[in-house]
Amino acid sequence: MNILKFDIRKGIYLTEIDSFTSDFHEHPAMEIILAETGTFTLSIKSKSFAKLKFAIIDSNVAHKVSLTASKTTFLLVEYHDTFLRNYFSDRNLKIIDGLYLSENSYSKSMLKDIISAIT
Repeated sequence: MNILKFDIRKGIYLTEIDSFTSDFHEHPAMEIILAETGTFTLSIKSKSFAKLKFAIIDSNVAHKVSLTASKTTFLLVEYHDTFLRNYFSDRNLKIIDGLYLSENSYSKSMLKDIISAIT
């Protein structure tokens, strides 16, 4: 794991991970996951979604993430739910039932834009 940004005051946590499997968990932060290489699997209590390249998980949604040999960036953001929902809505990324999932690649610059706008 490579910690790129860890700002408790602003509620921004950015990490890169190559191999990882979590237990089911939830947190007050919205989570954005972006696979630069490879894919990941995201599970919620009732379903699993494989071969993902990008996901947005709303705050307090129970989930599990699994990836192997995939350079993946995780951005967790606390305190800025309204801003993030507006940001994603403006880009036609609709969070439905607490999730937005895609098998398509997204640019890492999106994460940098979010961090810049918050800080």
